[in-house]
Amino acid sequence: MVVDIGRGAEPVRMFAWDCDRILVVVPAQLKAAVAAARLLHELPPVEAALLVRGKAGAALDAGLIADAVGLPVQGRVPELRGVTAAGENGRLLDVGKRRSVRHFAASVLDLLDGDLPVGDLP
Repeated sequence: MVVDIGRGAEPVRMFAWDCDRILVVVPAQLKAAVAAARLLHELPPVEAALLVRGKAGAALDAGLIADAVGLPVQGRVPELRGVTAAGENGRLLDVGKRRSVRHFAASVLDLLDGDLPVGDLP
């Protein structure tokens, strides 16, 4: 299950301790990397990694953010234009056909590392 718990210490305390893995989404900005690093001490001792949100070649690259936060980069969340309109028009699955979305989804699913066979998907 994937849960967006938002940011801040209270949501982390309420939900993160029930997680097997944690992916921290961080925009490719210095302020966001510093805020993420501050929350690390609140995370439970489970596998954790970064998803860097933004365009390739953003002001801060994923490696710099990983060094600042102290977590490995699992993938990059692409900037997607038109997602809101696609959702409103019932065409959200069309967004999933984009190469950037497929690459992102594959990098996140790599975390499963064989833990969930395809036949067992809910």
